[in-house]
Amino acid sequence: MSLVKIFEWIRQEKLVLWAGSGLSKYAGYPTGKELSAIIYQSLSRGEQQEIESSLSLADMTEQFIRIKEGNRNPLNVLLRDVFSKSPSSLKFHQIIANMPHIKTVITTNYDNLFEQAYGNKILKILSPSDVGKIDGRTELFKIHGDLGSPESVIISKSDYAKFFFNNENLTLYWSVMAERISNKAILFLGYDMEDDNVNNFLDKVWSELKENRKEIFLIAPRLQKNKVTHLHQKGVMYIDSKAEIFLEKLLENIKENIVADFEKQLVSVETLQQFLLKNKLSVDLAASKSKLKISAIKPTSPEVKGNIRVSLKNDELLQQKFSKLIHGEEFDEMELDKNTLNDFKMSMNGINILGNDIKEFKFVFKSTPAKKGMVNVVFEDGFELNDIEYEIFASAKQIQITAKYKRVSLSIKFSKKDFEEKKTCDISIAGESFEHSHDAINTCQFLDRFSAGKKFHIYPEIPGATNEFGAGFNEDYNKEVKKNLEFYELLKKVETAYKIKCKNITLPTNELFHQCTLALNAVAGTETLVHSDGNVKFDLSEEQVPLDVLVESGGNGIAIGVQSSEQEIFNIYGEKINLGYRETIYSDLFIVNLEKILRKEETVVRLRSKSQTATVVYVKKKLHDAG
Repeated sequence: MSLVKIFEWIRQEKLVLWAGSGLSKYAGYPTGKELSAIIYQSLSRGEQQEIESSLSLADMTEQFIRIKEGNRNPLNVLLRDVFSKSPSSLKFHQIIANMPHIKTVITTNYDNLFEQAYGNKILKILSPSDVGKIDGRTELFKIHGDLGSPESVIISKSDYAKFFFNNENLTLYWSVMAERISNKAILFLGYDMEDDNVNNFLDKVWSELKENRKEIFLIAPRLQKNKVTHLHQKGVMYIDSKAEIFLEKLLENIKENIVADFEKQLVSVETLQQFLLKNKLSVDLAASKSKLKISAIKPTSPEVKGNIRVSLKNDELLQQKFSKLIHGEEFDEMELDKNTLNDFKMSMNGINILGNDIKEFKFVFKSTPAKKGMVNVVFEDGFELNDIEYEIFASAKQIQITAKYKRVSLSIKFSKKDFEEKKTCDISIAGESFEHSHDAINTCQFLDRFSAGKKFHIYPEIPGATNEFGAGFNEDYNKEVKKNLEFYELLKKVETAYKIKCKNITLPTNELFHQCTLALNAVAGTETLVHSDGNVKFDLSEEQVPLDVLVESGGNGIAIGVQSSEQEIFNIYGEKINLGYRETIYSDLFIVNLEKILRKEETVVRLRSKSQTATVVYVKKKLHDAG
């Protein structure tokens, strides 16, 4: 639980990091005890006999200075030799430097690992005069001084005795530092909490804050139980962990939550931008009501690695479609949202770029073409189609070419093997309509040649591909294309005959084909043979047809003409066409109920066509108006 609290304090920019010598050990620098041993070993055999080898660092340095007759210079030289060596690693200090959430670092260390990791993004504060330089950069309070300024170094027992309680010149320095820790939590890394200097300072601050002080955490491995109990009594929460392991977990936690934290307004715009930039990402923000929202997160380097984790709901068809899309068995577009997803995570360089709530998102997975552009197609017989937009998709299993002409998209799919052997392919066409009949005719003429396996050239050439193409013969599709082409050519003749221009032309239906045939024959004045079962009937009591005429015909071979009372008007793709008055002529009718008519059981004569056909012709005037 304490670890979660630390992560939350840091992500909300409400924690001060206090670094001890244990944090620098991985880089090859000594802890306090180890430094004390190094100092002891630097003494001559005779000098070593004057002091104990197990002294604390403060006591060891105090004795060292006395042995050198109060001359600190040998100690300063020794310290510079120890800490001027190049670090074996900067990994964990760089992790901290890559977390702009941490605004203040306090350290008792003499090394310059933070300065190396941060570069010019950190301000080193050693004295009251440095306080005036605070400018928004990360603040580094080196409370035990810096080897670049020997007079600032606090290391011996005498140095501790002169600490800030008795040094009025440092009042401003310590007041600023006290202010930083008074309203933020504190995290101690690399400490065993045995530093009297640090403990005295904290006791003074905490005695003033009392119950208003924030939480205090200590990360350290394997502390003794009695020390843990003592820390607990002082209100310090202890977590048994190495600093290096903690920092890796912390970075992972920030990456997981940075976007969600920003959306909840727990982290500033500057921190978000800086953190993403350090991870080779940039962010676009957009104003939304009273706050800024993330509109896009983009890589700033081609080295950025992306990762997508998708958990779909238990829908077999949905899962199959998604599997085919991501494995290159199909090239398409698929939209996923809260209705189709159990879980979804998208990350770049390990950063969860979607936040924690997917309910407001819609995700579109879309195949990316290997090549795309604009070409002209010319077949060997001279037919050409110009300004075709194309996209080529390829995977280890499939090749798909998508060509868009006007409003229509053509999809041509090959297996990899069939494409290489120039075998047949699957062809499909998509699009709501053609804008004009001319576009429909051109498209079908292209498809007719293509599905028949006719070779064609493309201009300009597609980089990395031959400019000569040809598909295997697709008989079924070719028949369908020829039928459509026949209709569109018929429609074009109708447009010319009636002086109209159809728009938004969809694929033909049998009814449209029939209407266009009737319309064109109506203009030419020619008959149209149509399917009809006859089903003509009339009442003997009303019609002027003598019964003996019916009997003489034997009820067979009767010819009847029927004219509509209203002019027939077709609506073809939004254009109204007046064909005139329809006359339907039945020439081979027979009486279905002749016996009943003769027995006078029925008076309604019912007739039917033997051939189940009739002839249709259109006239401009009604029959009773003629003459």
